[in-house]
Amino acid sequence: MSNYYGEDDEKKGNTYIGDDDLIVNTASRLPVCLCLDISGSMNRDNAIAQLNEGVKAFYEAIKADEQARMSCEIAVVAFNSEVHIEERFSLVDQKHDIELKADGGTALAHAVEAALDLLQDRKQEYRENGVDYYQPWLVIMTDGKPGDVEDVPAAQERTRKLEEEKKLTVFSIAVGNDNDEEKFRKVMDVLSGFSKRRAKHLKDLKFSEFFAWLGKSVSVVSQSKVGDRVQLDMTTVDDWSEI
Repeated sequence: MSNYYGEDDEKKGNTYIGDDDLIVNTASRLPVCLCLDISGSMNRDNAIAQLNEGVKAFYEAIKADEQARMSCEIAVVAFNSEVHIEERFSLVDQKHDIELKADGGTALAHAVEAALDLLQDRKQEYRENGVDYYQPWLVIMTDGKPGDVEDVPAAQERTRKLEEEKKLTVFSIAVGNDNDEEKFRKVMDVLSGFSKRRAKHLKDLKFSEFFAWLGKSVSVVSQSKVGDRVQLDMTTVDDWSEI
């Protein structure tokens, strides 16, 4: 696996305060990791700008619900030719708007591995501090075939195993149009390999609609008890999804 890295916390404006936050706020946590494609092709149709707006919409949706605001911790892993830890796990009030820029290739498998490592480390911190947590969520969004294709099977196996053990919920989202049918089919196949559920296709670059739905889903889960079975509202999925 190639190395991945995070920018200097002060430079990025990330005010993550680590274990102290788990002592001050003992609410059960829902860790959500956004694994986002920022390869050069995301400049097409200004998709990268709409992705940035979508992440902002997600933050706002979490802020609008008091329980979700106390429970949901978000991390952002962006990937092009390398993997970038844009935001480590912290509550939404400790976040600043991010401005992702698109260029380079698509290190999808390495990004997923980095995201799973972040989740694993954060779960360990929860356990060490006696903080309960909901099943973690991993959102994978990409618009192209992976550049690290030889490493994809191992990353897929890792996510599927966690999902089968009920230790992870995966949302796989394909971005972009399907004018190149063969390419799009391969992207969908790769994404679907990360989960038991078929990947979704983001309709008309509706990032904000997807992230608003994700925020509402977080609110539903945060109102429940850890371990309860929660049915997400799928009636509005067609607003942002195809296939």
